[in-house]
Amino acid sequence: YDRNIFLLNLKDIEKLFKDVHFVKEVHVKKIFPSKIKIKIINDKPIAKIYVRKDSFIITESNKLVPTKNFNYDKVLPIVNGIDANKKFISFYNFLIENNFPIKKIVQYNYFKIGRWDLYLDDLKIIKLPSSDYKKIVNNINTILSDIRFQNKHVLDFRVKNKMIID
Repeated sequence: YDRNIFLLNLKDIEKLFKDVHFVKEVHVKKIFPSKIKIKIINDKPIAKIYVRKDSFIITESNKLVPTKNFNYDKVLPIVNGIDANKKFISFYNFLIENNFPIKKIVQYNYFKIGRWDLYLDDLKIIKLPSSDYKKIVNNINTILSDIRFQNKHVLDFRVKNKMIID
């Protein structure tokens, strides 16, 4: 208000949004003679995690947003494990890139040896090995839709080249 558009610093305007939760990017553009266009790209919440008794929401850009100052009523999958917050986003992106049915996951459990267990909404548990799980993830849609595994609750891939079913 009451400022010359020529004197406005666009970076200063962008900084105003830097610490706003769930804002991923801000683009500010001058439209002469007297307008400013602000484009805000939201940061999508993808999971909830507890770090030392504090609750956080993890966003797509790997921000940890504390939940103590607001209520977030959307149900998000839970991430558990020591240092899981440091490993989660790369694992999540790997799952997305390999067409894993992300929406079926209700919980991610990370183990210090570098492996993950995935708890699905149909009560299945997928136990992944600490390495070489790309082939498993690539085939998981086929495995999950196979009638032989419909009533199985645990699909354990921790032993190389084997699947243990329970």
